[in-house]
Amino acid sequence: MRGVRRIETHLGPFLEAAHARYRGMDWVASDPLSAVYPYADPLDRELVGFLAAGLAFGNVKAMLPAIASVTRRLGDRPSQTLRDLTTARAGRIARGFQYRWIHARDMRNLLVMLGSATRIQGGLEPLFARGMEPDAENVIGGAVSLVEGLEEALPDRERRRRGTRYFLTDARGASAAKRIHMFLRWMIRSESPDLGLWRSATPRQLLMPLDTHTARISRYLGLTNRRDNGRRTVLEITRALREVDPLDPVRFDFALSRLGILGHCKKRRDPEVCPGCPLDGVCRL
Repeated sequence: MRGVRRIETHLGPFLEAAHARYRGMDWVASDPLSAVYPYADPLDRELVGFLAAGLAFGNVKAMLPAIASVTRRLGDRPSQTLRDLTTARAGRIARGFQYRWIHARDMRNLLVMLGSATRIQGGLEPLFARGMEPDAENVIGGAVSLVEGLEEALPDRERRRRGTRYFLTDARGASAAKRIHMFLRWMIRSESPDLGLWRSATPRQLLMPLDTHTARISRYLGLTNRRDNGRRTVLEITRALREVDPLDPVRFDFALSRLGILGHCKKRRDPEVCPGCPLDGVCRL
């Protein structure tokens, strides 16, 4: 109970201050979520969101043009393009694409999977929902079901490709599964900048989309003492944040990640920068 009380009374106000500073739309241009905002239709946002989250690794300045290079080819109504997609046309849309180890063939495979889900299920949420129990502790079951449902559209040889597998993270595995948990945050939370499009889970079931930035800053705050950035660390940090907000623990993710992505946290004590940080009073750095 002492640990719980420390998080609630000691860290809570500082996390709330960080959340207040970075909430809303002012900082979304620095995030792959910005790729969905040109679209008004919820299904367009859902499908572009999965594509954007799948490519959300590496430097944000490099990933955003990579995402845009695909969305431009999908046109003004990506859901209609994907619904009518053949494998051959998916290959033409993906032609020439390369982002790190994601090649044109891997992007084609992603488009084929999204197109199949759109035609057969009407979108991605039904695939997620069939793995979710209403009283589930977290969204892992739904995340696994979503990935397994997408895989059904591909032959085994394509599923096994390294780049294609990168879009199909197993949330039950040892990794943090950051990109799928980030996508689920976008879909399930309704507070800006998140989209709140899905009703088959609630914010209390979400898990922290852990990346190098949020992991590092979580350690500075004592949310975890684990040194790895895997699933166990995700669960530990999420449990700690639930002591601050049991109904919406990952609402702090956007603020913590902005501190790292925008360079507002320098990875060392900086007498000019640190005093202005909303977390300075509890940071162990």
